[in-house]
This record gives sequence, C-alpha cells and structure tokens, in this order.
Amino acid sequence: MGDSPTAARPPVRRPRLVLAVFLAACGARTELQESQSEPSCPPSKDLTGTACLDLPVPGSDAGSFHPEAGAGPTVPADAAPSRDASSPPLTDGAATDGAAIDAPAEATSLACTYGPSLAPVPDASTVGPWATGSDHHITGLARDRQGNVFAAGTMTNQAFYLAKFDATGTLIWSKSIGGDLDAEANGLAVDAEGSVVVAATTRKADGVSLDFGAGPVSAGGLVLKYDRNGAIQFQRFFPMADNGNSFPFMNGVVVLSSGDIVVGGSLQGTVDFGGGPLTAKGGISAFLARFGPCGAFESARQFGSSIPDHWSWTYGLAVNGTDQIVMTGIFEGGIDFGAGELDAPANSTDYDAFIARFDASGAPIASRDLRTADPNGTPGVPAIDDDGNAVMVGRSSQPIDLGGGDLAAGGTLDAYVAKYGPKLEYVWGHRFTGADQVGATAATIDSEANIVFTGWLSGDATFGGFALHLSGASEALFVAKLGTDGSVVSAQAARGLDSVGLALTAADGTNVLLGGAVYSGDFALGPFALSSPLGGVVMRFAP
Repeated sequence: MGDSPTAARPPVRRPRLVLAVFLAACGARTELQESQSEPSCPPSKDLTGTACLDLPVPGSDAGSFHPEAGAGPTVPADAAPSRDASSPPLTDGAATDGAAIDAPAEATSLACTYGPSLAPVPDASTVGPWATGSDHHITGLARDRQGNVFAAGTMTNQAFYLAKFDATGTLIWSKSIGGDLDAEANGLAVDAEGSVVVAATTRKADGVSLDFGAGPVSAGGLVLKYDRNGAIQFQRFFPMADNGNSFPFMNGVVVLSSGDIVVGGSLQGTVDFGGGPLTAKGGISAFLARFGPCGAFESARQFGSSIPDHWSWTYGLAVNGTDQIVMTGIFEGGIDFGAGELDAPANSTDYDAFIARFDASGAPIASRDLRTADPNGTPGVPAIDDDGNAVMVGRSSQPIDLGGGDLAAGGTLDAYVAKYGPKLEYVWGHRFTGADQVGATAATIDSEANIVFTGWLSGDATFGGFALHLSGASEALFVAKLGTDGSVVSAQAARGLDSVGLALTAADGTNVLLGGAVYSGDFALGPFALSSPLGGVVMRFAP
C-alpha cells in the first residue's frame, strides 16, 4: 500500500474540506502505549473528584467482555429482513481472518470510579449562530446533560481543534494542537459526567510529533478523553508500523451508558489495540474497538473482504439510549459483519455503501447495502432512535436501491435519506436532487422522532414542497426535517456566500445543534445571521 498511510484513503469525492469527523482525543497524564509495563490513569482534577484506578497491562488480561444473554430488540416475525445475525459474536481467542479479538473471559473488569453524573438542565429554545474561529471547520458536535456544547474540527493549517461552550455559546475552554501536521478529529462523544472522548488520526512522517496532553505521539490512531475542565484523563495511541503499511484510521466514536467507549474506523495492515494483533482482511477493513471508561482494552473486531487489495471504510457511528450501535461506510468486493455476506455489484471496481447494526454486547444484528457501484458515493454520519430505527444519509451519483427499488440519478450528485427498522428492514427512502450537486453529511433524530439532516448544495434544489435557492453562493449549507413517515416538514438553505453543514446532534425537544463551516461572506439561516464568520459556525435551533 506504499510508505505513507495517506495513500490508503478511498478515492471518494467530498466537498472542499475533508469530511472526516475530527475525534478530539481524551488524554491522561500517562500515555497508555502498548510498550508500557504499568500503565495507569492518574486522578483527574475535575470538580467531581473523578479518579481512575490502576489499569491492567494492555495486551494482557484487560477488561472482560461478556455478551449479554438475549441482547437485541424483539422484532415481529413477519418483519421484512435484511441480513440478520444468527450467531453470537466471536470471543476468547486470537484473531483469524475476519475474526474478533476479545479480552479473556476470566479477566478482571476495568475498575474506574466516577463522580456524580451531571444533573439534566433544559436548553434555551434557540441560540446562535456563533462563530468558533476564522480558520475552523466544525465536523463534530456533542452536548452534555447541562446543555454545554462540545465542538471538534480541523483548522486550515491541519491542526486539531476542540472546544467547550456553555448553553448560550460562550466559550469555556478550547484546544488547538499542531499545525501543518495532518491531524484529524473524526468524531466526539460525551459521557454522563461531562467528560469528552475523541478519536483522532495523525499522519505526519516519522520524527514529527504532537502532544495532546499526555506525551508526544507521531503518526497513528488515538483515543483521547478530557474531563469537563479540559484536563486529559487518558490517551491510547496505536502507532503506524511497517513503513506505513499498518495503520488504524479512527473515523467515529460513541460512549455507552456504562461509560465504555466504542471506536469505529478503518484498519490497514496489522494493529494491536490491546488484545493481540488484528490484521485487515483484504486491503483495508472496517473495525470496531471497545475500551473501558479509563481506556482499558475490551474487544476489537474487523470486517473486510477476502479479495486481496479490496477495501472497506467506516464513515460514521451512532448509538441510542439502549446502547444499540449503527455504523455506515463503503466497501468493494464483499463484506460480512456476522449478519450475512454483503456483495458489491458484479464486475464492479467501484464502492457500494453499507449500514450495519450491533446490539449492546457488540453482537451483529443486521447489515445491508445500497446495491450500487458508485465512484462518488459516500454515506454520512447515521442516527438511531431508542426504538432501534436507524437513519442513513449520504450522496450518490448513480442509481441506488435504499430498499424500495432503484432511485434514478438526477443531478451530478444527489443526497439520499433512508429509514430502517430494528433489523434494518426497509421503512422508506428518498433521493433529493437539484440543478447540480446535493450532498448529505450527517443526520440526527429529535425527541418527536423527526429526522433532521444537513449537508451542502451547489445549485437550486427542491425538497418536497420547499424550494432552496443559492443566493450568490457556489455552495450553501442546508438543513431539512422529515416526519416519521418520511414527509418533508421543512427545508432551508443558508443565505450569503459559501458554506457547508457537517455535524448534527439532538438537543432538548425538537432543537438540534448544527455545525459546519463558512468559506466566504456573511452567513444567515432562517431568522439568524452572522457577519463574515469565515470559519467554524455552530447554532442551536428547531428546524
């Protein structure tokens, strides 16, 4: 695959900035590298007195991981299946092709004490937009129980950016790390006590390092955790190896109700997340890795093709209130998540998109693909509600089958939105087209089960009965809301010059948090306006 991990990126079309969700890594004062003999997570200095106890040695008997008996939702017998899982997850053993690596069953669970969870505080109805910085692109958002907002992204000099704002948009603290060092935060999540977890990737050459708060690291993948005051709690670093032929790309992260952390990404070559070597199947494999609240390894599993040099790539993760996880990405050739083989269209060298669902134990429930061969197709960040209904968004230049039959291409690039049931059975799907390009990048679900999604358009478009127009821009952010039946409730495009929507997360009631970037000119959306932000933008409103 060459001597640089940058060669491993799939050739998919994106807007002007890289749409990887920047995962702000959470750190500890002691870096938990695989070579350490006595890693630890020292006491945190946050206001709750949170402390992490000693951790097991990575690669030895780390935290145990026991699938829950009977995990997974109950689905009516007549529900239309996609490709269901009939076997439990692989456990307790070294990796084979496509296998999982799990911590030994007899291992001691991770011991980590926490202070009290934050008491829930309702959001204000609407706030925003506010600018985060003149050189920022906001690619990840999360909200704690008191309405504070965490934003992560890239800066124009490829530096890592992470910030915390209060519920009114006032900055509490921020971090910018690096510069011209090719660091990406590709998603972030917040736990019950207000700590923030980020999964990040750095791709700079040997001899150049970054310090996220727990000691210098070079090229590789990172899982980072910062407390509510911005102090690093732990850092797990998985270095590039084999002259760049072994590399983990960290592309998404969620936090479970237990505090456990699940990272999704793409694996090139062989990487040890803490349970022994895990080798990609084919050229590059999608993976899920699970760690305890203080970073102890629990399990890892990769999903790929048996065909040499074929790739699978993770684009987004989401979790609901019952710890059900959904993952989206692309693949070529074939891929098996444990719920049945998915096959790309015959004789195709292009990528097909997938969505896969896992229960709270990490066992696969179902997976499906869009039956398309598309060199430009890319899914966005998905969403899942507490009833197990999943939402997939993305963009495609070719006919796609979301589950209800082929949807023909319209513009040069079209957005799509699909809703699936608890076993990824098709509920409904739509394709949105315009005069040129329409791309969807992220989705969320509000408290009334409405689906909100964002992205960009580069020509006039119509969403249901809502006409969206560019106001002198070559590219404009849009946000749209669909009802539970898929009907278009609202849709609007930003006014002013170039902008793009990149991140969404639900807030109180029907409010959402929306993040993105403004490239030039003033920004306005609905009743809100911001003068010449030229960079990152965040707002909370009810679309």
